[in-house]
Amino acid sequence: MSDNGPELLGSRYQLRNQIARGGMTDVFLGHDTLLSRPVAIKRLFPEFATDPSFVERFRREATAAANLSHPNIVAVYDWGSAEGTYYIVMEYIEGHSLAELLRSGGPLAPERAAEIAMDVAEALGFAHSNGLIHRDVKPSNVLLSPDGQVKVTDFGIAIVAYGGAESNLTQTGAVMGTATYFSPEQAQGKSLDHRSDLYSLGIVLYEMLCGRPPFTGDTSVAIAYKHVQQAVPSPSSLGVVLPESLEAIAMKLLAKNPEERYPTAKDVIRDLRRYRQGRHQLSSGQRPGGVPPAGTAPMGTAPPENIPEEPRQPQPAPPQQPPPPVVPSGAGQPPPAPPPVPVAVLEPSSRAGLYTAATVIFIAVAVLVFFVLSNVLDNGEDAAPPVVTSTSVPVISVPDVVGLSSQAAIRELRAFGFVVSQVFTASETVPSNEVISQSPEALAEVSQGEEIEITVSSGAVPVTVPGVVGQSAGDAARFLQDRGFASELQVVEGSTAPSGQVLRQDPVAGSEVAPGSTVTLFVAEGLQPVEVPDVAGMTLLQATQVLVQAGLEVSDEVLEESSVDVEEGFVIGTDPAPPGLLLPGATVTILVSVGPDSVVVPSLVGLTPETAAEQLAELELVLAEPIAECDFPNDAEELVGRVMDQVPPAEEEHPQGTEVVVCLGQPASPGPGPTATEVIDEFSPRRMEARSEAAAITARAAAAGRQPDALGSIARWNALSSRFAAECRELETAYSDIPGLVVEWNLENPYPMPAAAANAENWVEGLDGDTPGVDDGCQVR
Repeated sequence: MSDNGPELLGSRYQLRNQIARGGMTDVFLGHDTLLSRPVAIKRLFPEFATDPSFVERFRREATAAANLSHPNIVAVYDWGSAEGTYYIVMEYIEGHSLAELLRSGGPLAPERAAEIAMDVAEALGFAHSNGLIHRDVKPSNVLLSPDGQVKVTDFGIAIVAYGGAESNLTQTGAVMGTATYFSPEQAQGKSLDHRSDLYSLGIVLYEMLCGRPPFTGDTSVAIAYKHVQQAVPSPSSLGVVLPESLEAIAMKLLAKNPEERYPTAKDVIRDLRRYRQGRHQLSSGQRPGGVPPAGTAPMGTAPPENIPEEPRQPQPAPPQQPPPPVVPSGAGQPPPAPPPVPVAVLEPSSRAGLYTAATVIFIAVAVLVFFVLSNVLDNGEDAAPPVVTSTSVPVISVPDVVGLSSQAAIRELRAFGFVVSQVFTASETVPSNEVISQSPEALAEVSQGEEIEITVSSGAVPVTVPGVVGQSAGDAARFLQDRGFASELQVVEGSTAPSGQVLRQDPVAGSEVAPGSTVTLFVAEGLQPVEVPDVAGMTLLQATQVLVQAGLEVSDEVLEESSVDVEEGFVIGTDPAPPGLLLPGATVTILVSVGPDSVVVPSLVGLTPETAAEQLAELELVLAEPIAECDFPNDAEELVGRVMDQVPPAEEEHPQGTEVVVCLGQPASPGPGPTATEVIDEFSPRRMEARSEAAAITARAAAAGRQPDALGSIARWNALSSRFAAECRELETAYSDIPGLVVEWNLENPYPMPAAAANAENWVEGLDGDTPGVDDGCQVR
């Protein structure tokens, strides 16, 4: 404040008293001298006013909120700069924040909590419909006016839903917000949508009902870890008595998986409105016999009738009063005395009745004591057990909830009338929040109302993040990688530290995180990350040269993987894959194709040609054409027109792409047919082996033509064709022992064949067309 009077911003707004202070801003009560009205003025701390990123965030907060005109959103009137910093002028809300109300008064009544949650949902729904996600919904950002109006404020870290990186109102990739009110996906730095705001709303509702948020911790990282790994304890498990419908709304909002939350804020509002209209039941916190706790009753219903009253404490008898004085006849009447305390005055007959009733009660109690003692002390066989009247409890089978989420398991068990307790344990194999086991086990017969204990996974055992600050970025990344962590680099500009030195890390050293988590390294400017080049389709030698020239190291270990699309010996890709960023000198592993997988040939006997072709296609095998007719004896009439024999035979293992030759059963014919020698020769193992190798050459040729830069000119087309034609001709020499074997290389060239036509699409089509002997690749006859 100025010594000469209130400070004036923008020649219009007077600063009066400070009303709040945040992490980057002060908030003042101000006065708009032009419109003569009170305003709230948020002013950025001077130390942040020189940082363009903070200024941009500040400006976009003003822009984002100014475009949201809604009764439940604090209006933004203006923004500007003055005195070396920036300010936002907003609607002034008299009253206090929800956080202050909870701190001073504790939990709210369910009805008031639902009312506030509805208004916050209205504000969020309006923001979502305008493409904004708040990302920082918490009690301190919910303002309450004296007349009960609810207003949501602080869109400083909002993002534009479904927008690109340029849409963010904060730095790209940064995890922003308040850890206590994070959604699990927000804590993990994943992409967000409007359901993340609904999770935060669920925490606010939970805190209003229970007086505390579901998760607390010493550090933000510890709290964020709980949001990701631990199930939210239900309010009823904390002893909070709530209507079941309101508890169900809160727990649905707090589902770990966004798909299990409410789809939109409108759905939340609809259920809250239904609750407030009284369409709900009280939770299991009600008293035995269905009597609700004192002072509560289902909303929208009349007070239950015939509820026994609390037993009254006996009142001490009032002292005897002296008889009233005798007033002489004709004297003035004394002023009327206050109404006397009612005292039961019993006539002698009434006293006798009372004595009789007391005697009867005494005798009844004595008889009851006698029977109880007899039951306890007399163990004789002849002793008759006392008659006990009780209501039978149904015995039912326990449902199987193993593998469900904890929320789904609790819902299902409660639907059967069981009481549920949870035990959490770490697991390397079971995902977080999934039920590992239950006790009693599924299908056990137990009484309704008994307790079922479920053991829930809290995820993998957390590991401690090592410290790498001060190391070179390359050494730090390798150090983290050796210990199972991923690393991500962010260059800090303008640092005076040595080039490439790690200035800080996130999470910090000593933090407990899930195995395989990413550690962000903030390194001094000078060491520029390298983009991993795309080497798919190259030979191993070519790929190694490209990666080394990019400044990366190639691992001595080469990974191998089968592939139908990539020819054997050629590169499928790398790990990490492009276009990831790595430090110079980082290690890259190359993945090389070993060709197509081998599969077991199925039995086709008895199938129609169409069905046989479908089964082979599923295994990436090929039915050879044309299909021959079997001329050996056919004793089964049902095999006419169906497969009687096949080569290769069933149960043999062959590479994908192998041709399977079959013959079909025919009716007996008196005419001459092929000799047995000819039939055996046509289906001999050697001939079928040659056909399989020819099919493999055709498959390799198709894969080679799909590789980058393999074609594109007539010269490359002819060179590739000559390469596989030579391989095909070698089969004729290798199988020269088969009489009459003919091996041909058939490739249909596109006509006319300009350079543009020498492409992969025409190459593959030319190898697998519809004209036998012209476009069937390597063919054995």
